[in-house]
Amino acid sequence: MAGLPNAPLDENPDSGSNQKLDVDLTDVIDLRDAGARWHLRWAGPFSPTAALAKDLEREVFVESLGYSADLVESEFGGRDASSMWVVMADLSTGDTVGSCRLEVAPREELKVAADLRRWWGADLDLLLADRGVLPSDRIVEVLTASVAPSVRQVDNHWPVRALFAAGAYLVRRIGTKWLLQIQDVHGPDLMRRRFGLDYEVLGGLEPVDMLGPIVPSICHIGADGFAFGDPDFADVFFNGDSSATGHTIVEALDPALVTMAEARLGIAPAS
Repeated sequence: MAGLPNAPLDENPDSGSNQKLDVDLTDVIDLRDAGARWHLRWAGPFSPTAALAKDLEREVFVESLGYSADLVESEFGGRDASSMWVVMADLSTGDTVGSCRLEVAPREELKVAADLRRWWGADLDLLLADRGVLPSDRIVEVLTASVAPSVRQVDNHWPVRALFAAGAYLVRRIGTKWLLQIQDVHGPDLMRRRFGLDYEVLGGLEPVDMLGPIVPSICHIGADGFAFGDPDFADVFFNGDSSATGHTIVEALDPALVTMAEARLGIAPAS
């Protein structure tokens, strides 16, 4: 389940650089002298970048969420081969400060399917059908979201928001319509109010306790009509970019990662 805050995000921003830069941020450009603070990239499984992201995930879940290192590994380690990552670095320190782990696999192999049986005694396919998700619809699960405590509130919580925007961009690029997530009981409401993403509790299920109350949630990420007041969030969500302010370097999404994700979802390559 994703490591989201268990209370609404603070509305008082600790603002960072807001300098406009007339450059193409879909390429890797060193903008540290010009005021860039953040660096976003995507990674496949078992890459050096994924290893950094997993290290941060373990640290945040152990130190902030009360997990043991063994529990983190037992819950998520077996999902490494099917995981893709969004990774954020702080250019001021060089540290990896944010990671979002997405599981890209056929729906019957997703962790959420096993968790629904384990904790709620519920069947994923039946719950999805009740929600209007077609058997042909592809879905991705947000397994974890981890942000270093030292930067969670910086730039009006930009590290937290950027991870979800970049994850949604990847999901949209591979033609996926739905995001599933098991998260803190406050998560769906927070995602609606703070991010503008229409998360709902899947099947209206009641919370269960897993180091705190959690619920399964779903968002129609491919729905028409998304509009965001934050231009940075919108740039990353729709375009995988962040040119509105230029304070974030966003690497171009490697087409090989898109191809890998499509293959896992059974999408045939274009002829």
